[in-house]
Amino acid sequence: MSNLSTTSSKGIAAFAQNNPYTDYVRLAYLQALSVKLTQTHNQYAVFVDDPKTIPAKYREVFDHIIPIPWGDAAAHEEWKLSNEWKAIFCTPFDQTLKVDCDMLFLEDHVDWWRLYEEHDFVPALDVTGYRGEISTADTYRKVFTTNELPNVYSALMYFTKSPRMYEFFKLSGELFKHWDQYAAQFLDYNRPQHPTTDVVYAVAAKLLNIQVHNRYAHFTHMKRDMQGVPVVDLTENWMGHFRHYFTDRLELFVENFKQFNPFHYHVKEFATDALIARYERALGI
Repeated sequence: MSNLSTTSSKGIAAFAQNNPYTDYVRLAYLQALSVKLTQTHNQYAVFVDDPKTIPAKYREVFDHIIPIPWGDAAAHEEWKLSNEWKAIFCTPFDQTLKVDCDMLFLEDHVDWWRLYEEHDFVPALDVTGYRGEISTADTYRKVFTTNELPNVYSALMYFTKSPRMYEFFKLSGELFKHWDQYAAQFLDYNRPQHPTTDVVYAVAAKLLNIQVHNRYAHFTHMKRDMQGVPVVDLTENWMGHFRHYFTDRLELFVENFKQFNPFHYHVKEFATDALIARYERALGI
């Protein structure tokens, strides 16, 4: 594990826009702590509404605090997604791993970067449940199945600042802005009423004929139907059903399964003040 920052040509980045229910900047802070503790390439950028509002303690951990440009396209959204097409215009890195901020890094993924460098665009195409098995459920993703879209998960997505990627993100911006028109033209009855980043990026990749390949970089998604167990008695709050704990070395176990992939905890109550304090102590903050 390394806590030494490396060249800013590679880095991890996340959008963190708060809503009335969730302090996403706080979640990004926890994520940045986990990045600093575990990653070789541990430069971290956060894209926010107003950098002046970021607490001083967070500034010690965020390497780059970048205002989201051109106004807030997600001003009227509770689940703020409509700015995500701006990622390539926000990132300070030549090679960016864009992630959702309710995700922890638990192991060093320096080996992924060696494989990423062969491509311009590498989204996660699979997720696992807590037992490490690839999820085959499409409960949340019927639109991908019936429209033969690449199964893009933007929660863990590598991209470069190549001309092809600028074209991709610009088209994604058009899809967000004119969703009703594009969705009616290119998607069937499973299309979402409001655009999600995963679907927008999948449609953009398909329209631009961008071949998406990725069989090595996964993340663990703690949504209910991803776990590969009967869901009849499960709610979306996995913490009420599966025991989890951290070791003294901040290794995470769910039941008896050690977690290795980036851990998309999904349920925001997972990010307790006590957990943040443990990461701070581990980093000497």
